[in-house]
Amino acid sequence: MASLRNASPKLRSYFKENYIPQVCEALLCGLLVTCPQDPLRYLEEMIIFIMRNGLENLLWDMCIDPSMKPKIRRLSDTYLEQLFGLDDQLITPELMIKACTFYTGNLVKTHFCSWKSTAIPHINESHIQAEKMEKAMEYNNLKLQKYIFCHWHSYVKSKKEQLKETLLRIRQIFNHIKLINILTKWRNKAKNNYKKREDELILKHERLLRKWRNRIKFKEHADEQSISSEQSLSEGSLDEISQSDLSLLPERAILQVFFYLSLRDVIICSQVSHSWMLMTQTSSLWNGIDFSMVKDMITDKYVVSTLQKWRLNVLRLNFRGCLLRLKTLKYISFCKNLQELNLSDCPTLTDESMRYISEGCSGVLYLNLSNTHITNRTMRLLPRHFHNLQNLSLAYCRKFTDKGLQYLNLGNGCHKLIYLDLSGCTQVCLSVFSSLRQAGKSYGGRATSSPHVILTLCAVHRLQLTFRRF
Repeated sequence: MASLRNASPKLRSYFKENYIPQVCEALLCGLLVTCPQDPLRYLEEMIIFIMRNGLENLLWDMCIDPSMKPKIRRLSDTYLEQLFGLDDQLITPELMIKACTFYTGNLVKTHFCSWKSTAIPHINESHIQAEKMEKAMEYNNLKLQKYIFCHWHSYVKSKKEQLKETLLRIRQIFNHIKLINILTKWRNKAKNNYKKREDELILKHERLLRKWRNRIKFKEHADEQSISSEQSLSEGSLDEISQSDLSLLPERAILQVFFYLSLRDVIICSQVSHSWMLMTQTSSLWNGIDFSMVKDMITDKYVVSTLQKWRLNVLRLNFRGCLLRLKTLKYISFCKNLQELNLSDCPTLTDESMRYISEGCSGVLYLNLSNTHITNRTMRLLPRHFHNLQNLSLAYCRKFTDKGLQYLNLGNGCHKLIYLDLSGCTQVCLSVFSSLRQAGKSYGGRATSSPHVILTLCAVHRLQLTFRRF
């Protein structure tokens, strides 16, 4: 066996690859335990059995009958490996030397550490503790500085972002305010231009009406007073006339003087004397009342009393820019002979007040509702009550729609309309104008033999539609 331990590696590998120790072990164990009468025959049968099962499944007790298998504990895979010297895990002299060397080294190390702990004196622990505390403080300060710096950095970053957002917001607000100022100036300029144009139109209209009235008055007074008496009176001494009462002048001259006075001046003149008060009570003087000149000082109570007193004589009313209550606006309906009504720039004018006015003043020829808050309800009332309407201004009225404008052709409609102002009404479509014109032509073409219808047809052809989009 010793010679096999020192055999060549090739021989040792041959034994291991062909499972020779395992085969020998299985056969020997079977012979020792079974003790057959014919050993050779037994070995032959067992070899055939091993060849059938294969060497990979070979066990040491494979050749033993199961009933005769001993119950022993194995120390290694095969016992014959130890016999043939193939077990590399066996203790050798080299391994014994290594084990002794390791044991002695470990023993020396243990005794040296014990000697060192007893021989070398102990170092001052307080000094070591102080050094450790100093290092810990330095580390803590460094960590605290790092923490503070991180917080400061995040704070500065957030402040920069807030500053950027604030600057952006300020820039947006500045641009917004600038845009509002530009739009406000543009709107004020547009309103001023519109008011100027409207004032010129009203002034022109008033001049024509005054000229027409003056002609009628001159014709009426021509029969009453002769031209010679007027000349003799005018050629009289100026000193006597200046010293005499104003009531000595002819009624036509007195009325002509008071016609040029505003409502405020007429009220002041009525408080001068009793005779002047009687002269200001002339009914023809109150045919036209302009409350817009005294809108800042007039009261609803005075407006109501004036309308109640002169309701049968009033032909023209101007409430432009006046702040009146609904109850005050209702008294306009008492003026049954009203022909001209200006309610432009009245913020308190509503559809309800227009309903009362339209029911009582059906003979209006001129109606100005510009820059008010009327809706389609008022537009429906216009053709229902104002059949003789010739001049209508709806400039800058933004709350009525195309449907409301088409109401002008309902029923009898406003077919006598000559002038229609829609300046600034950007909500109205251009297609509505053509429908209005076509409706007017079809209305005039049904009965051209009637003089009233002929006048209506001419009015339709002269229809002026002012539409400006800003």
